[in-house]
Amino acid sequence: MVIRYHGLAGDHDISLVPSGGDVDLQRRRSSSPMLSLAHFADLPKLLALAAHDNVAVKISDACTLSREPFPYKDLWDPLGRVFDAFSFDRGMWGTDWTRAVGLLTYKQGIEAFRVTDRLSDSDRALLMGETIQRVYNWAPSKA
Repeated sequence: MVIRYHGLAGDHDISLVPSGGDVDLQRRRSSSPMLSLAHFADLPKLLALAAHDNVAVKISDACTLSREPFPYKDLWDPLGRVFDAFSFDRGMWGTDWTRAVGLLTYKQGIEAFRVTDRLSDSDRALLMGETIQRVYNWAPSKA
């Protein structure tokens, strides 16, 4: 999962990386701040960041945290907590396909979010494109 926040000096890159059973903050040089959760036991640390209006969360490779086969029904209670804390206005979706390729297909990573009844059409639209366009100030080319 990815977090993004904006501070006085601009956008900041932060990672929460599992280390010895704990989760540590670590600065990154990439354009996307990363938050990696080894498992949902670390979820309270992410949810605490929702108190800051300048933090958005990108749900990336979430399907790899499932202990169930597609459509990964056990994801939706913890993801629901994330969506409740951050709202879909600060929630984004991504596959993180390069890390998930050994665990699921690209189609499964997308379809899990498309077929669930836990997302309304408007929430799905925000999560799977509209919010990331706003947060990263990006629009697809019209070419």
